[in-house]
Amino acid sequence: MAKEFLIAKFDENEKNRQWNAIFQSIENLSTKQERVLKLSTRIAHSWQNADKNRYRNVSAYDCSRVVLKKISDEQSDYINASPLSLPSAKRNYILTQGPLPSTCSDFWQMVWEQGCTLIVMLNKVVEKNLVKCHEYFATNEQPARVFGSFEVRLKEEERYEHYIIRTLELSRVADHDANDNSNESSSVSSSNVPNAFSSEPKRTLLHFQFISWPDFGVPHCSRVFLDFLDRVRTTGRLEQPSPVVVHCSAGIGRSGAFVVVDSVLSMINENVTSIDMEELVVKMRRYRMGLIQTPQQLQFCWRTIAEALKLERSEAVRSGEREEEGQKAQCSSSLSIANETNKFIDPRPTGILASSTARSDGGPPHLERSAANQMTSGQQAKSLNDIITAVRKRSSGEQFESEEDAKYARRLVLCSLFSF
Repeated sequence: MAKEFLIAKFDENEKNRQWNAIFQSIENLSTKQERVLKLSTRIAHSWQNADKNRYRNVSAYDCSRVVLKKISDEQSDYINASPLSLPSAKRNYILTQGPLPSTCSDFWQMVWEQGCTLIVMLNKVVEKNLVKCHEYFATNEQPARVFGSFEVRLKEEERYEHYIIRTLELSRVADHDANDNSNESSSVSSSNVPNAFSSEPKRTLLHFQFISWPDFGVPHCSRVFLDFLDRVRTTGRLEQPSPVVVHCSAGIGRSGAFVVVDSVLSMINENVTSIDMEELVVKMRRYRMGLIQTPQQLQFCWRTIAEALKLERSEAVRSGEREEEGQKAQCSSSLSIANETNKFIDPRPTGILASSTARSDGGPPHLERSAANQMTSGQQAKSLNDIITAVRKRSSGEQFESEEDAKYARRLVLCSLFSF
């Protein structure tokens, strides 16, 4: 089973310190794959698009890139973003770099055209005094901003120790001109911008920003990341057909780790029986180059997955124990009700139970219900319902309307012990 295999394999790799060797194997297989499949980046490195890449050595493959819609022949359709579809995990992602000042409008055009409703950001805007990503979203300080053709408004912001959740409203305010690589349309209030597309509905997006993940490093605690992932999952937007935008600074390290952890756990939920982590990362690199940058990031992915599975297993055991304790308590409650009824009921057979008559063949006497107390099937059902109600009231401590009702309930419980 995939769960036990992944846990056992992680423990084995930890014990034998295999992470460097496994990562190097992934690097070698990826290089071979790139050569065999002839994965090129000609479009990304053309004179028109070179400045749209944050890092020279990280770009989108020609055969696997998000293509923007062009309004004119002079306009470029390039953005450093790669689609990644994993049907076995029921996931659709777009992995992309942190937007540059000149590509924020392209970023929002992509979000608009792809119908994205969830963005996962895994970095801070500034880390170690270096700008890792332009602030392309609205904040409490700037609740309304315009990037090229799109207006972004902040509707709500929730801050936690390790992450921030923003609710953003996106609307289109002008025709997009990708040749205009200007920054945000100044700092004036976006309400002054004429909207030629006011008839188009505004869209609500969720923006999750994880702020406890160092560049090239890993979070200090898997539980913190799992808590973040759980919050993202509870939105239900990871399961939607529209792709989820995932980015960090380059869109390959932290972004790759998020995608690996989320997709593997999703595959397990979908009962995928065989998961090869090394093979999976190599396959993902076919669509996004360099995904998972270091042995430490690979180790973190595997550790987080193993820890999530162990937590699930422990919770299943605890749930089983609670259920067993509940059943024992219910049985104990029923027995005490039965014992209590014996104090009030004459144990001798009555018409509602049975009377014994001699058999003509000299055999042992057999039981017969008196004619006065024989019940139809409908009456039996009503009697059974009365018994169930009586037991529930007795076990819950609920008061009866009168002492006569209480006595009747006790008789029903005792009768049920003998007649069923």
